[in-house]
Amino acid sequence: LGPGEHRAKAKAGGREAEFEEREMGLRDVQVAVESLVRRAGLDGVERPAVARGVYRRVDEVAPPLASLLADGRVVDLGRGLLVHADAAARGLRAVVDAVARFHQRSPLVLGMRKADISGQIGASPEVVDGILDRCRERKLVEPLDGGKVRAWGRVPTLSAAQAVRRDAIVAALA
Repeated sequence: LGPGEHRAKAKAGGREAEFEEREMGLRDVQVAVESLVRRAGLDGVERPAVARGVYRRVDEVAPPLASLLADGRVVDLGRGLLVHADAAARGLRAVVDAVARFHQRSPLVLGMRKADISGQIGASPEVVDGILDRCRERKLVEPLDGGKVRAWGRVPTLSAAQAVRRDAIVAALA
């Protein structure tokens, strides 16, 4: 193979599978709905936009969408925002990892700004809010005042050197 040919074939295989899925979606509304939500990724798709996205009427889309929600293959993050279950799980892991990385880099800072998370994980702010709600329910991340979040139960702690320095400052002030 010449340079880049292996990549071109790999992409073609992915495109071929996508075209087959879309072709099936023309016949099966449930496949079309799931495909639309999956393609939205961490941007999510609003419930009213699903029918428009698959070129169907709302009454045609409602039963398959309800079935996907009941099966857990599509997740409602609240406020009518839908994401695929795989994207929701990936987003949840990414949010928890982003908060953990923040605490490693800045151990004395109380919490991370929610606005920074969406850029770090490549998700829309609305999806991040929904994922943060799920994290809070599972006691993985807790909200703070001022639009910040932190790992559940985390309290900034001083290292031994920082504690010695603090004691010296307190002693000098006393």
